[in-house]
This record gives sequence, structure tokens and C-alpha cells, in this order.
Amino acid sequence: MQLLAALSVVSSLVLPLPSHATIIDSTVEDGGTLTEAVETLSVTMNEEILQVPGVETANVMTLQDASGNYFGDGCTIVEGPTASMVAALGEAGDYVLGYTVVSADTHPVSGEIAFTWEPPADHEPSPALPQAPVCGEEPEDSAVPEDNDDTAEDPEATENEVAEEPTADDSAQEESAEEGGIPPWVFILVSVAAVALIIGLIIGNWVRARRMRAGWQEEHPDENQSGNNPSR
Repeated sequence: MQLLAALSVVSSLVLPLPSHATIIDSTVEDGGTLTEAVETLSVTMNEEILQVPGVETANVMTLQDASGNYFGDGCTIVEGPTASMVAALGEAGDYVLGYTVVSADTHPVSGEIAFTWEPPADHEPSPALPQAPVCGEEPEDSAVPEDNDDTAEDPEATENEVAEEPTADDSAQEESAEEGGIPPWVFILVSVAAVALIIGLIIGNWVRARRMRAGWQEEHPDENQSGNNPSR
């Protein structure tokens, strides 16, 4: 009797240890193939998923393709034992659905579900993202680079465009030619001719003065000699 009483006391003091939550259902099973368009991708646990007030990242779901690109808006919806995200699937291929949820014993439980996506013919692929999106924030640019203008990336094309741009002088000459004005070279020619005329007049006056002086000396030789004779 004493032994049974002791065993009863010991058994009453031993409390059952809490077990972590385990996944019991999901939109697509691990290693499976998804062939139909769905609105959400979800996982269901065997117990309630805790929602920590003020900590939106306590329960997180992610979706990645084989290249490591992310999809979706980063928002995870929790309803009872089920966590779900928008099924923003891209092109056909292999994907991994990752999840981290807080079980009833406050321990986080993480896992991954690998599956193959074979979309229907009318499927419109969602954009791939280089970084994991954050709920409520604008996602970064798409992981697939957009087509840019080839001429903008081609340095030779840019140099040719710069070389072919008309200068101010060229534009002025073209405008003068189109408007019927006098070309600039005409003004240069007239200026050179004017300078040559002035120089010619100066030389002509100098030659004329020399001739006049020589003629006066011939007409007045006495005065010229007296002017050149230092003894007088």
C-alpha cells in the first residue's frame, strides 16, 4: 500500500511536456506538382498559431524559385492553425514555399515545401523580386532587367550623336544661307580689301611726296646745295 501511494504521488507531480506544432496540411505537398491557379498558398498546423501583437514578422511565409528570386508582397495571414500568403507565382518551374510560425508553446516552427509549378495556358506570371518583400513596403525593382535603349548604352552611338550635333557657327551659317543673307566669308573678303586699299593709299602718298621733293630739288639746285653745304 505504501508503494502504491508513493507511485501515485510521483505520477501526480510529473506534468506532460508540451510538444511543438507540426504541419498536417498544405496547398501543395512537399515534392508535389501544382497545375491549377490558386489564390493563396497555405500551411495548416495541428494547433493554433500564435499571433504576437506588434511583431508582424513572428509568422512569415516566403516563396522562391530555383534562381532564388522572391514572389508575393511579404504579407502572411494567420487564421487559427493556418498561415497563408498570396499565390503570386511566376514562370513555370521549381519553387520552395518557406514558413516560420509560432506554435502554442511559443516556440517558432520552420519548414520548407518544395514543389513544381506547371501553370495553365492563361497564367500571367507575377514579377520576380531580388530581395524578400516586406509587408506594407514597396518592393524593389524586378529581378529581371528591363530592356533599355540600345543607343543609350552604346558609347560609340553616344559619341557619334555628340559629333553630329551642329555647333552655333554651323547653325548661324545654315540660318544665313536659308534666309538668303550674306555668307560670313564675304565680310572677311571685304575687310581684307579695305585694309589693302588703305595701305595702297599710304604708299601712294609717300611715293608722290618723294617725287614732289625730287622735282623741287631739281628746280632749285642752289638752295639744295646751300642747304647741304655746311660751310655756309
